[in-house]
Amino acid sequence: MSIPRLLMEMLVYTEKGKIELLPAWPCDYADGSIKGIKIYGGHTLDITWKAGKLIEAVLYARQNERYEVVCGDVRRHVQLHKGKTYHFPASFFAEK
Repeated sequence: MSIPRLLMEMLVYTEKGKIELLPAWPCDYADGSIKGIKIYGGHTLDITWKAGKLIEAVLYARQNERYEVVCGDVRRHVQLHKGKTYHFPASFFAEK
């Protein structure tokens, strides 16, 4: 596995029907953001984080499908619709 791919998988892990945000991003790493990550299903993702915690993720859906979106221990299910944009602020993953 290449270093860029390793870093990308620390930011987002994706497989059919699942997106996991910041699964292995250390708190000690710099705050930041990345735009245009291509993920499973042809979707595109932007992520912003601070102190190893999600600030916001934006998903640009390229096809209709149901996804489980995971951040930390919280899982949410979202029905994606082609051409729509989905915003996932940190509050989306707050325990209910």
